[in-house]
Amino acid sequence: MEKFIEETPREDEIVILTDLFGGSVNNDASMLFRDLKRENLHIITGVNLALALELLLYPDNEPLAQAIEAMIEQARDGMKYVNTYMEEIIARSELATEQDDEDFFDSL
Repeated sequence: MEKFIEETPREDEIVILTDLFGGSVNNDASMLFRDLKRENLHIITGVNLALALELLLYPDNEPLAQAIEAMIEQARDGMKYVNTYMEEIIARSELATEQDDEDFFDSL
């Protein structure tokens, strides 16, 4: 990792994505950030696919540092516990079915 960072031109943005804060890769990257003092080195941990795709599709000509926080927030917002979501949909569907049944019988 260090060799790659040192060989990358200083004006280029470098983004390191890690899975766990405090994990070995994250710790190694953090030490490089501290030691190499590169403003355009960005380390993001707890990464999910949505965030990785946002970063890959981000235009090269836009300042990245300002956009990273917004990307992280969007990725967080995209995380859902699907069971809860489905339970809400099922409950609404059952309620709508009961109301439809009542409306049907009221019209007779």
